[in-house]
Amino acid sequence: MKKFVLVAFFAIAANAETVKRIKSIAFDKGKVEKIYIAAGMASVLTFPCSIDEAFSGNESQITIRTSPTTKKQLTVLMSQTASMPTNLFVRCGQKKDPMVFDIVPSRNKHQDYVKIRSSFGGADYEDSGSILVNSSEKPNPEPVIKKKSRYKVIEIEPEKEVTKEESNSAIQKLRNKKTKKIIEVDSESEKRDELKKELKKEVEGKK
Repeated sequence: MKKFVLVAFFAIAANAETVKRIKSIAFDKGKVEKIYIAAGMASVLTFPCSIDEAFSGNESQITIRTSPTTKKQLTVLMSQTASMPTNLFVRCGQKKDPMVFDIVPSRNKHQDYVKIRSSFGGADYEDSGSILVNSSEKPNPEPVIKKKSRYKVIEIEPEKEVTKEESNSAIQKLRNKKTKKIIEVDSESEKRDELKKELKKEVEGKK
């Protein structure tokens, strides 16, 4: 019974891993397409647009050749000693997103020809919650809240520096002003005294 279960399991697994040697696909740029190539054999890939760029992750395991007759065809050759899978990037039609392949060396599976009819999709966008900031732009400063002041600012002009000559002149003017006032007061009192004397003389003469 156990042997029967194991045989059935391996049969299902073998069918699941079965690949067509010749196939045509619409390429999803959001996924990686696997290409199985047997050691020492080649696989031909055709694209819906002219190939602008093609490179692999390990050039010692696979060789990439463009067709001399068309720019839409690529030949991938697997080396005899290849044991580890590598990847292949192909960009065509001046599009930013490349088509990504996993080139897997295999002993019992091989794909001779893969035709890519069209392509769609692209890299999935994952929002990590981060904010992208352009380093060339200055960050916006935080708004400054101005508080009303209870005090009024009064600008006071600096005192003018007085020279010695100006000080002496001001003192002299003040002295002259006071002297003139004293003289005026004295002259008025003298006039009143003289007027009183004259009146007194007139009164005495009448007597």
